[in-house]
Amino acid sequence: MGKLQIENTDVNVMISREVVAGIAINAAKETDGIANVTGKFAASDIKAMFAKKNLGNGVKIDYLDDGIVIDMFIVVEFGISIPKTANELQLNVKQAVSTMTGINVLAVNVNVVGITLAKDAKFKQQ
Repeated sequence: MGKLQIENTDVNVMISREVVAGIAINAAKETDGIANVTGKFAASDIKAMFAKKNLGNGVKIDYLDDGIVIDMFIVVEFGISIPKTANELQLNVKQAVSTMTGINVLAVNVNVVGITLAKDAKFKQQ
């Protein structure tokens, strides 16, 4: 479990990858057109799975010296504009993570791994 330490003159805070992933998933729930964040990936992501970087929940967090990079693996609803929805997701995730944690979000990479014909109501209600 990776953690990022935020140093301030008043307080030091450790934030786990799971917390950042949870914030990103909640931001996805608030984004129209996103049916689900999924843990199903392409074969090219096998290496990252062994590195234990949160691929199980559809979010991968990479900590770098100057911030983090977030990779999200999503299923979208049929009929939406994928570029528009992906851009909205990027903005929502970056804002939510930055606001709630103070971490510098360098990038939010959106990987569309599926499309669904009906909304996954269970995802939106969780």
